Amino acid sequence: VPSEISYMKKLENLRLSHNKIAHLPPELGKCKNLQQLWLEVNLLEECVEELRYLQSLRSVNLSCNKLLMIPVFFCELPNLKYFYVSDNPVQKSTIPPELLQKGGKELLDYLAEKRKESDRLGSLIGGLH
Repeated sequence: VPSEISYMKKLENLRLSHNKIAHLPPELGKCKNLQQLWLEVNLLEECVEELRYLQSLRSVNLSCNKLLMIPVFFCELPNLKYFYVSDNPVQKSTIPPELLQKGGKELLDYLAEKRKESDRLGSLIGGLH
């Protein structure tokens, strides 16, 4: 994904599934109108922190990648309703497998709770960042 994607200010839907993408550019976080981000079946090992700025996101699909951790900032995106992360090698001891498979609101609520715990502890929780 080229860094020039940040010039696409009116971009609302981005579907990059099945492309062997291993990294996302931080500039993706500048696509403020982005509502759907579909990145399933790629080679992503992590999500860039700049995705937290995509306040218009409604739907994210990160299924079938190589994610070891699920960033808790996704639970802070106010419009995000559909969130899919199944079939990633996430540390399943920290996130119940049924939540990883199901995704959606239940997973976002779980991440929000873990975020509160992490804030209280002032450190990372294994499997989340």
